[in-house]
Amino acid sequence: MYRPTVRYNNVYRTYVNELFKATSLDRNQIFRLALFTAAYNQKFIEMLEQHQRKDVPLPRTI
Repeated sequence: MYRPTVRYNNVYRTYVNELFKATSLDRNQIFRLALFTAAYNQKFIEMLEQHQRKDVPLPRTI
């Protein structure tokens, strides 16, 4: 399994820690859930499109 080292701002670290305390999910599950749902979030897609390479299409979800 791929387990990246994640560095992020203290604001996000605090948010993830609060989610960890408020749910039965561990921190890795919280990140995986966030990445999974991002693919279906229109705001995330719009932000990606601003930085998209013109000759490479974005991957599409099923």
